[in-house]
Amino acid sequence: TNNGQVIAAEIPNGGLSPSPAAFPPVLPTGVHWTSIELGGTYAGGTRSDGHVEIWGHGSLPLPVPSFAQPPKPPAGTAFTKLSIEASSCAALRSAGVIAVWGATTGQKLLYITPPSGLRYIDLQLGGGTLLAVRSDGKLAAWGETTGTLAENLPNHQGPFTKIFTGEGIGYALDAAGHITHWGQRWNHFEPPRPGFRVLPSGRPAFRKLLVNHG
Repeated sequence: TNNGQVIAAEIPNGGLSPSPAAFPPVLPTGVHWTSIELGGTYAGGTRSDGHVEIWGHGSLPLPVPSFAQPPKPPAGTAFTKLSIEASSCAALRSAGVIAVWGATTGQKLLYITPPSGLRYIDLQLGGGTLLAVRSDGKLAAWGETTGTLAENLPNHQGPFTKIFTGEGIGYALDAAGHITHWGQRWNHFEPPRPGFRVLPSGRPAFRKLLVNHG
């Protein structure tokens, strides 16, 4: 909402009532949400004080796993972006460093530092791969390479500003408003190639798109 609050709504399935865990936690006075994210059976968000929160969603109560207890940002920094996939999480710090925790790292907290003089400006978990955009417009990837996402990055194109991935395919948005997509889809490898312009000229700009399992 305009005042930084998250409203969660759910239609009960088969007469089941939503679990209390389906709703975001109450924030301290003066703190509001700055972004929200969905991943598998969990949701999360970044807060205006730089912290991140993760909570379960669905009709049945869910146990709170260790990955749903995110780290606190170091003093003087803030988490600005969160990505969730199954039981793994990644968050981007204001200093351009990536924090990863959960199943991907064996339940350990791992920090990924960018090359000297650069920062990471966006990230996304998907298909066992962590993709990120650097401040020079290049893409970086870690994790599964069998799905071709990590080993076929379209860095001959760009410069890129945003990244999205899921189900074995990646999408990168460049500074001119074009999308490049690549990866494995329906058992067919699709090499990197430019996609469509995000919005026709003169149309109002969208601010946020959130997609999760259909």
